[in-house]
Amino acid sequence: MQWSDGKVEEGTVELGQDVVFHDGTVQHRLPKARIREIRLATKREELAASWRFPEPGKPFKELVGRPFPVRDLVATLRLDDGSKLNGHLHTTVAYLELADGSRSKVLIPAKQQGTSEQTLADLVYPVRVVVAGEGAAAVPTRLLLPVAAVGRADGAAVLAGAGLVRYPATMTGEGLTLPPGIELPAVVAVQGANGLSVAWPAPGADDAALRARVSGPLAELADYMDEHRLLGIWQPPGDVCLLTLLMLRRVGATTGEQDAKPWRLEVWRWRPDPVKDTRFLIAARGFLLRGTGVAPPVAVEHAWWPLRATAAGYEVGGEEGESQKSEGGRRKEGGKKP
Repeated sequence: MQWSDGKVEEGTVELGQDVVFHDGTVQHRLPKARIREIRLATKREELAASWRFPEPGKPFKELVGRPFPVRDLVATLRLDDGSKLNGHLHTTVAYLELADGSRSKVLIPAKQQGTSEQTLADLVYPVRVVVAGEGAAAVPTRLLLPVAAVGRADGAAVLAGAGLVRYPATMTGEGLTLPPGIELPAVVAVQGANGLSVAWPAPGADDAALRARVSGPLAELADYMDEHRLLGIWQPPGDVCLLTLLMLRRVGATTGEQDAKPWRLEVWRWRPDPVKDTRFLIAARGFLLRGTGVAPPVAVEHAWWPLRATAAGYEVGGEEGESQKSEGGRRKEGGKKP
């Protein structure tokens, strides 16, 4: 069972009931014995506002309280015959038994709604549930990267989907591997001897205006990581949300050693403020790579974008391009498709 905050729990998953599922046309009731895998993804999410009409019969309304997070989910089911269904899953109960014998009840939700004290990132949900049964185990797929560009790879990770679910790449003798079926688009980053390399779209014409809309909230943010260096910004086509690539560092005093101050390479997702539409609010954040001490240089690799699923696994890029070093002023030439 994998969660939207990146946590993975391995054990035995059993469904506590048959599954009710609507594919957009027909509602199905599927025996739980037929379900092999459930994947959830964000269909719509917002910071909703509560309003009231203070004077009956008049169109004037006023905001009541603070906005609260709401998220609608869509599901993909994989059945015992290998077929898949896409649509709306009614809330389902599952049980997870870990190797130590502990057993917990898990709700696989159709929708989430939080309180005004919560953010969308606080509403954690299972993004992938593999149910016990024949064919339940997934075979990882190869992640093909131009590793020579960053030296020996010491680590790699992917952030995928609206929830920025983190998938650490497994280092094997054959290279890097990821689980199959990662929701695209996804951001991949590699840590090597020469620093960090991260795939990111090439700058767009509206980048300066978009940066201005998040610079205020970034400056006002009270965070333990008190330095936020904006390395890239991107608005996916047709989406009202923004994605930002950030290198975070702790600059202020800490209780630990000076050379042990943490750094994190993160991606943040921003949504328009429902009250003040000229601003953006943080909807989700996920880390790619992290460490302590001197923050390594970061190369923003435009030539690596996008991550693509192929018959052999996952590949980055596909066209010639230039990768730009975002820290330290170094530039290097991008490569062709690996």
